[in-house]
Amino acid sequence: MSVGSLKWIYDLSVSQTVRSSLWIFPFLECVHLYSMVLLVSVIAAFNLRLMGFRIVDKPQPLSRFSRMTIVLASVCFGINFITGLFLFGSKAPDYYLNSAFRTKLFLILVAVAYHLFLFSRASKWDDDQGKTLGPRFAGFASLVLWISVIAASRWIAFV
Repeated sequence: MSVGSLKWIYDLSVSQTVRSSLWIFPFLECVHLYSMVLLVSVIAAFNLRLMGFRIVDKPQPLSRFSRMTIVLASVCFGINFITGLFLFGSKAPDYYLNSAFRTKLFLILVAVAYHLFLFSRASKWDDDQGKTLGPRFAGFASLVLWISVIAASRWIAFV
């Protein structure tokens, strides 16, 4: 794919509106960022739970907590996907050439695939959560992945 093949996205009327409006781009960006903060917060809570941290004496079973996490994370991910499409369309050729943007997308794909695996394993870890290295390492690795997504997101403006 070349930069020229993205010109049609850049030229869409919705992309032009987002790009030319004084308020639409900043509004979409705020929604995108706050939804990302909520997404990472929800997933971080799940990861910290995998690592053995807990706030209450008798926490919910990990399988139930993972189902709640999936619902909240899915809503946030959907919001980020939609707002991200509009933001991307407004500057498609620039974002396509931006190595930090491509790194962010790659890391998000890896993190989502990794979490699909984690959520499927959560019911098996109900009894030994935080006691064995498997769940602890899985939570730690996920935190590293999402911190990397955030770092790549911040670098987009500087690359």
